[in-house]
Amino acid sequence: MPSRITTLLALIRRDYAVQYAGMGLGLAWLFINYAMQIGVFYLVIGRGLYADQDDYAARLLSGMALWIPLSEMLMRSGSILSENRVLIRRTNTGRELFVWIPVVQAMFHYLLLSIPLSLILSLSGGSLSLPSALLSLPGALLGGWAALLIVSPWALILARLAVILRDLTPLLRPLLQILFWLTPIAYLPASWSHWNPLTYLLALHGSLFAGLPVPDSGALSLLIAVLFTMMAALISSFRLNRIVEDHL
Repeated sequence: MPSRITTLLALIRRDYAVQYAGMGLGLAWLFINYAMQIGVFYLVIGRGLYADQDDYAARLLSGMALWIPLSEMLMRSGSILSENRVLIRRTNTGRELFVWIPVVQAMFHYLLLSIPLSLILSLSGGSLSLPSALLSLPGALLGGWAALLIVSPWALILARLAVILRDLTPLLRPLLQILFWLTPIAYLPASWSHWNPLTYLLALHGSLFAGLPVPDSGALSLLIAVLFTMMAALISSFRLNRIVEDHL
């Protein structure tokens, strides 16, 4: 097990090196893009449509802190196996390690993103003071990592499906955009959004991250989605692995 973890970490470092090869700022570009995304939503929507909502900044920052790593995990999963096809063929490294690269990267990105956002929120007069935010940060980190692990089976499925269905990879970006706007992150929740399992997942994260209230409804939809996800993960591990071997 320790050797597999060491190999996985080496693959993650290699993946970062390939993605940001030749860039002077390297990984810093990732967080520059994060700041621009969050800033645009806050200035255009938060200071426009929801200027009178005191908790909008807390909802946006807590939602984006989880959504950005989650969406990146799913997006990166669509190309991780095909981009490393040659390496998988030439080495004895199992492809099961490659499909975990986006999951671990998402957890790392969440760590680096949630800490400054939590501090910004507390210093800007959020519902949690700076001491309270620091005390609640470990619980928020564990909650965010747990949320990413709940969604991670879909990343593992996408990584395998993208090898078989090549058109899936270019479709992921618009599909994630649709999912983003169906989930109340940049806007306040509507009554119908409680049936979206991500709504309740983000609400639970917001309660840990920013002290936001948890809605009364939505837990059932999240539970059904988690059970369905677990079933899909089991099916994919038995069926898709054999098919992927032929396509790689």
